[in-house]
Amino acid sequence: MGGRGEYSLLLSRDSGEAHYYDETRGDAPVRIWESDQGSVTTERNLCNDLPAVLRVVRYFAGTGKLLPEVGWEKL
Repeated sequence: MGGRGEYSLLLSRDSGEAHYYDETRGDAPVRIWESDQGSVTTERNLCNDLPAVLRVVRYFAGTGKLLPEVGWEKL
């Protein structure tokens, strides 16, 4: 999910959730989806690097696993 150049990357499975995590970004809330119920998350759980987003998605599509070279917050 994304908007305005920010993308929320997360995986939800029976074992829990993993959210993209960038420790260099702050805690400021960012509204990334404004229609219907909307969605707001913190900057550090968003990726604003489209090539990185595509690497994450392609890796998952090919392996079914999270890309290990980026940060993940497990919930």
